Amino acid sequence: MILVRVVNRVVDSLDISGLINQYKGGGTTAYHPRMLLKLLLYAYSVKIYTGVR
Repeated sequence: MILVRVVNRVVDSLDISGLINQYKGGGTTAYHPRMLLKLLLYAYSVKIYTGVR
């Protein structure tokens, strides 16, 4: 399977209710914490540790 699909399935199967409960939201439209976790894990798995390239 492609790595991005593995990360997607794994994060979808995780119970991240603790993370979501701490998320305050507000301000402008924000990304969902689950999507941000997927992005973070995928980037780390392909050795991207910063948003600057």
